[in-house]
Amino acid sequence: MPKAGLFEALIPNNQAETDFISVQNVVLDYLQNEVTYVLNNTTKAMIKQAGEQKNTISGYARSLYHTYR
Repeated sequence: MPKAGLFEALIPNNQAETDFISVQNVVLDYLQNEVTYVLNNTTKAMIKQAGEQKNTISGYARSLYHTYR
């Protein structure tokens, strides 16, 4: 299923959900282009910021950031 089909229909209810969707889209971009994908500084900063939030779903962004920093 294309990326758009997975997350485009979701309507986030808060910033935590918006951050989670954004981070998931980064992961999907990576999975679609594992060989050539480059994590740029802007995207890395977005993942870090999402992971620094105090909510129940920020842990995924935090672990992803620490994996790829």
